[in-house]
Amino acid sequence: MSLNCPLDSPRISIITPNLKSLSFKVHIAIHQHQVIIDTPKLTYIYVISGGSVIDFVIDSTVLDTADIDLTHFSFLSIREGMDSNEFIPQICKFVARLSSVRELHLESNMNLFAYMHSVGSMPLFANLSNGRMALTGSSGVNNFLLFLHIAPNLKEVFVSLSYEEGNPLADMTQSAVIVPGLLMNKLDYVNITGLQGNDDEVNLVGYILKNAIGLNHLYILVDVDNAVEDEVARVGKQFKFCKDCFNLPITSSTARVVFSGQYVRATNVTAISHNEIVLRL
Repeated sequence: MSLNCPLDSPRISIITPNLKSLSFKVHIAIHQHQVIIDTPKLTYIYVISGGSVIDFVIDSTVLDTADIDLTHFSFLSIREGMDSNEFIPQICKFVARLSSVRELHLESNMNLFAYMHSVGSMPLFANLSNGRMALTGSSGVNNFLLFLHIAPNLKEVFVSLSYEEGNPLADMTQSAVIVPGLLMNKLDYVNITGLQGNDDEVNLVGYILKNAIGLNHLYILVDVDNAVEDEVARVGKQFKFCKDCFNLPITSSTARVVFSGQYVRATNVTAISHNEIVLRL
């Protein structure tokens, strides 16, 4: 079933006992929508939401794949009268009820996992083996660390980090989060893009290299912000980030680490065996 929900529908109920696949889009909201989903046999859900409170009447325990785009929650939604203190908890509740999925694609400009952590309501995605995430905001690293902690059986994950300034949703719950170590026995492949070379990103790489005991591939794609006007300073920042990453201890003996940026590219093979880093100038 595919739905394109209009702006003038304050409450939408989807009640289909035998439905297995559901896709719907709710436009950026001027007034808040409420979407009620009662689909106990649902295995796939695709949602683009711009300000709606979404909830399952019952937890869909057979749900296998979820593709959720929450990036349409914007400053406009808040400015037009939506209360973020009301809908952020509701959206977190919806995401938590996706915890049966084996595959999760999530795009968000809200600090969902940091908020869940702050109120003590972290879900457990015990079945999740494949994740793709696009996280916006200054706490994107914290959110990704928290996500790793609640997905202990994750095998493959792609994450894109974006540092968007001036977004009140992305800047909520910015306080540092201390994430305890958790051995990730099954994590095999990690791809991280959008890194800037900051200290918290070095800590993120270190957390993965330390706790992913069966890791085979870690790809680190770096794009130092052009706000650093001096190109020599950008090269230096990227070089330091690369060096810091390769100085981290690696638990998995089979891990291949690939570092790629505008100016520096390296692998742990070249960095360790040949003591060589290739500069692209």
